[in-house]
Amino acid sequence: MLEEQNKVKQLVDFFAKHPEKAVGDLREKARATLFKLSRDLFELEARLAELGQQMQPAADAVIDAARRIHGGVTLQVGSRVLKVMEDKPGGQIRLVDDRIVVG
Repeated sequence: MLEEQNKVKQLVDFFAKHPEKAVGDLREKARATLFKLSRDLFELEARLAELGQQMQPAADAVIDAARRIHGGVTLQVGSRVLKVMEDKPGGQIRLVDDRIVVG
């Protein structure tokens, strides 16, 4: 999309320097296209920022392991990470006092 926006911007700049080359309403169409591309890009960047926030691990998250927690898995709650070395009974995994607790 950036590449397309840059090409249209070059076209708009060209028509600004050489208005005689813009046949009919070509200049206005190029400007409208540039505006639409800029708006779409802005909306996409806002959506990416929103999705990036959703990807952040939540400190109040709970992992519910109904049966077992298998050895070799890595659990992450908030910014904390716990590598499980051996199989453990299932339960809820959460952050308590900045430590991962299985209970």
